[in-house]
Amino acid sequence: MIVMGNEILDAPIRDSFQDFLHKDETIQWEKTIDEDIKIPIIFNDEGTWKFSFGKILNEILFTTGLSVFLFYVTYEKLIIFISPFIIFLISLFFYHKIYGTKIHPTKYVITTKRILFRLSHLPKNEIQDISFSQINNCIVTIDEGNSGTIFLAVKNPKDIPFETFTILDNNEKEWRHQPTLESIDEVNLVAELIRKGIENANRLL
Repeated sequence: MIVMGNEILDAPIRDSFQDFLHKDETIQWEKTIDEDIKIPIIFNDEGTWKFSFGKILNEILFTTGLSVFLFYVTYEKLIIFISPFIIFLISLFFYHKIYGTKIHPTKYVITTKRILFRLSHLPKNEIQDISFSQINNCIVTIDEGNSGTIFLAVKNPKDIPFETFTILDNNEKEWRHQPTLESIDEVNLVAELIRKGIENANRLL
């Protein structure tokens, strides 16, 4: 089941957004963001099995090393039997998520009618959209060269059921007050597509 805005579509998600377009709607531009994808240890964000032996092995080595250290420090033989289980469980949750939510990259699509979002911090089968009729304007900020961020000045921010964010230099998230398209190359050209879409939508109102 796919959630698209307020619509629920009973179809599996694919790499292409073509299957979710209206009959008279075409894709004008799309972008997949190059970002660090976190692979969970056991489950992916759709709840299916995705075992990562490498991460489990790292946890086992960490647990074994710390257990041996505690054994030699305390000279208590019992600790060698108890501590691996406790330390393993703690480290499992501390270093990695058993159930992950970020195994797919963010992807933006601009069509002739709206902007589609598949965001890495949301489940993979959740596609959000903002129609051009919901947007007043878009604002561009240049980060480096021709790359930048597009802020969408939507008419009713409370009606947008998702949030976007940027990553700061200290790797912390800064949540946006308006929906954004982040790390966009040739950002001014992309913004012009959005402005034309807004203009066309206003003509139909």
